[in-house]
Amino acid sequence: MSLLSILSRSRARILRVPRTPFRLLSTLPNTHIFRALQSHDPDSLAVIHSVSERSFTYGSLIGDVVRAKDDLARKAAKGQGTLAGERVAFLAENSYDYVVTMLAIFASDAIALPLSPAFPTGELKYILDNSQARMLLATEKYSDKAMEILRQGLEHDPIFNVRNKLEGTRGEPVTLTDLDKPSAGGMMLYTSGTTNRPASPPRE
Repeated sequence: MSLLSILSRSRARILRVPRTPFRLLSTLPNTHIFRALQSHDPDSLAVIHSVSERSFTYGSLIGDVVRAKDDLARKAAKGQGTLAGERVAFLAENSYDYVVTMLAIFASDAIALPLSPAFPTGELKYILDNSQARMLLATEKYSDKAMEILRQGLEHDPIFNVRNKLEGTRGEPVTLTDLDKPSAGGMMLYTSGTTNRPASPPRE
C-alpha cells in the first residue's frame, strides 16, 4: 500500500512545501583591489560624500559592487556576450555611485572608461566611437546627456543602462575567486582635447 493511499484513508492533509531557491555565494575576482577591500572591517567607513554627508561602510561597498557586477553581467548576457576585456563607459557625478560603478566594471574584468560630464556631447560621441565601448552606463543625473549622445548616432550600438541611485545596502558574505586566465580588465582615459580631438594615451 502506498503512502499516498494511507494518508488518503486517514484523511491526513498533504502540504506542498515550496522549494527555497538556492542562492549562490557572491563572488569577486581575487585581485589586489578586492583583497584590500575585503581586508577591512565591514563596519568601518569606506566612503564619505562631503556634499551630501552620506557615508558608507566597507560592507555596504562590497555588497553594492557585487550586486552591480551581477547586474552588468545579466545585461551583457542579453546582448549575447560577456564584458571581459570590453570597454564600459560611464557618466557619473563624483559620488558613492561613481566608486561602485568603477569597481563593478573592474569586477567584471572589463575596461573602465570614465566620461567627463563637462565634455560637449560631440566629444563624448567621438570617445565612444573611438573606444568602441560595448556598454554605456549613466547615473540618473546624467541620463539625459547620455541619451543626447545616443541620439547623435554612434558607429555602433552600445548596451545602454541608467543606474539607480545607491543608498548603501547591507553587506553579505563574499568569496574571492581566482581568474581562469590573466585579467583583461583595466582603465582607459582620454585627454581633454583642448587643441585637438580627445586621445587615449598608450596602455601598457
